[in-house]
Amino acid sequence: VQPEHFIFSTFGVLHVFPRQPSENLSLAAWQREAVIFSTIIKIPFFKYYLLRRMFVKWRANVHFKEYSTIRHQMSEGLLQAIPSFGAALLHISKLCQELLNLTFLPTDTVSKDSLTLQKAKRRQRALNLTKARQETMQVEL
Repeated sequence: VQPEHFIFSTFGVLHVFPRQPSENLSLAAWQREAVIFSTIIKIPFFKYYLLRRMFVKWRANVHFKEYSTIRHQMSEGLLQAIPSFGAALLHISKLCQELLNLTFLPTDTVSKDSLTLQKAKRRQRALNLTKARQETMQVEL
């Protein structure tokens, strides 16, 4: 006996479900449902519904697999992976790090005049450094 099965008798049909309450139908009601089901199953939409649903899921899986393959190929061929661009990106990163480490405010202040002098010197040094870095970046690119 299957877990889900039907029991036919002269009084009606008992539909037994596993771990659920059973359903009892009279023979006339069961016959009516069987005729309706056989009529509906002849309509093309319902006839091919399961086949179409499986095909749509298969096609979606194929598209997702193609997408995953392309995504993987693109991630391997990114800009960082190309040696000539990798060196330039490393150099740009180094320049950015130098700019972050550059201090614009003096740490040792002796007098007001020396402070303005130090500011001017540091500003000039920072301008020279930025100009030199811009020129090297333009030459490399």
